[in-house]
Amino acid sequence: MHNDKLRTQALIAFILLLCSSLLIANPAQQPPQTDNNLVISGSWKAGYDPYGSRVDWGKTSEQAIKTVFSLNGKQNAQNWPYVELIYSSPNSLEGVKTIQLAYKSSTPMIVKLSQSDFSSAGDNSYAHYQIKIPATKKWKTIKLKTKKFKQPGWAPKSAKAIDLNLGNVSAVYFAPDIDLEKGGEGVFELQELKLLP
Repeated sequence: MHNDKLRTQALIAFILLLCSSLLIANPAQQPPQTDNNLVISGSWKAGYDPYGSRVDWGKTSEQAIKTVFSLNGKQNAQNWPYVELIYSSPNSLEGVKTIQLAYKSSTPMIVKLSQSDFSSAGDNSYAHYQIKIPATKKWKTIKLKTKKFKQPGWAPKSAKAIDLNLGNVSAVYFAPDIDLEKGGEGVFELQELKLLP
């Protein structure tokens, strides 16, 4: 009788342990992510040209995205080199007024708002609204107002006639501000990205 009671208690303990481990293993059972730090919860990728530039990137132990890039110098008049880290949003950035970043970088960086009006689906100018942030050896947190983003000086007149429309923006690009003729290398680390109203 005593052994049967012990076996029953052991079986109940085993079943409870099994159920709790299944709850932990199944993300659908977990509470929703409340932290809006998109470095942790967002969708990321890297892009680079087919002319010899490279990007190596991944998460670090500090829960940051570390990007090591090598930008090959411009080879000819038609093909411009590029390297970029890209956050892709499931929704447009309509209503976003502030972009908060915590980063460090060996070079100044350009933060671009990828607006469909300027991509291959639009005028193909890639004259996206952007802002430059400085290089910094230590972690730095900054807030960028979306109304402060401007088009690059080389934007064609037709593109300059198009206002910033966050309803047509679904990605944020981070690109090094390097001389495209000469190329160069650098490291960019992003610990926080928040899109704030």
